[in-house]
Parts: sequence; C-alpha cells; structure tokens
Amino acid sequence: MILTASFEKLISKKLTLLTGFLLFVICEILFMVLLTPLFSASSQGEQIIDLIYLYNADQIIASIFKYAPESFRIHFYIRLVDSVFPAAYMLFFSSAIFLLTRSIAKNTKFKLILKLNKIYILPVAGAFFDYMENFFIIAMISSFPDVAPLTAKVSGILSFLKFSCIGLSMMYITFLLLFKFIQFLFLMKKNRV
Repeated sequence: MILTASFEKLISKKLTLLTGFLLFVICEILFMVLLTPLFSASSQGEQIIDLIYLYNADQIIASIFKYAPESFRIHFYIRLVDSVFPAAYMLFFSSAIFLLTRSIAKNTKFKLILKLNKIYILPVAGAFFDYMENFFIIAMISSFPDVAPLTAKVSGILSFLKFSCIGLSMMYITFLLLFKFIQFLFLMKKNRV
C-alpha cells in the first residue's frame, strides 16, 4: 500500500510525465535512427529480438546464428539503451493514464472513471516483463552458440506479455485522450450557452 501511494505521488506530477516522455523519445530516436539500422545491416536483415512479437525458440536460435561479430557488439549498445527504455515508457504511460483520469474526473460528473485509474499498473507490468525478457535475451546472447530452447521460449512468452501490456496501455491512453477531447468540446459548447 505504501509502495502504491509513493508511485501514485510520483506519477501525479507533470514533471514525471515530461521526464518519461523525453526519455521515451530519446530512446526511440536511438533505436530507430541509429541502433536498429546498424544492427539490421550487420545481421543480414535480422530484427532486434526485442522487436519481435511472440517468437518461438527455433526462430530466435536461427536468428542469432545469422549475427556477425559486429551484431553482437551493436547488441551491447542496444542492451544499454533498453535498460532505460522500459522505465521511460512506464513513467510516461503511467503518468499519462493517472493525470488524464484525474483531469476527466475533475471536470465532469463522470466519477466512475476514477475506478479505472489503477490501469496505470499496465505500463508497470509491461516494464517488468520487458526487463525479464531482457534478462533472458542477455542469457541467450551470452550462451551463444549454445542457446537453450527453454530460455528462448520463456523469452518469447515474456515478449508477448510485454507487448500486450504496452498495447493495452496505449489503447487506454488513446481512449482517455478522445474522452478528454469530447469533454473539452462539450465544455466549450456549454460555456457559449
């Protein structure tokens, strides 16, 4: 309970939202502009393991065998950025959910939405699964060429859980933004009357 209250206090600040957003954008730029193209070029067009949705052991083992020595070096930098990325999107998404929910509830009689405020846990769960997946990816890369199929399978399941939590979080934030926009239009119309 104390942990929940402390986390809610953290995500209730607009500075947390801004910090999470900035870290999120910086990580995305590093991934999409620099690391992903370098990695793809060095690994015969293979994707970064983290970006594959619901992979199985055979796919990952076959993919890792296509890595060149340069791919493993770039993968080290990917791991560094990915040590920050889950915390960044967790703070950004959780704070967005918390602040939007509070704002909607404050400006309307629709207080039921406050009961859904705990959905801010979804990005926390996504980040947890992401860090666990990273642990298993590091284990697979470190044990190359003896990649254990069970490690790859568990990593694939964690990837599915991570993407599910992130996807649901983004859908809920989209819903809240639409609701907030409709609320804004309604309040504008009401103030004109």
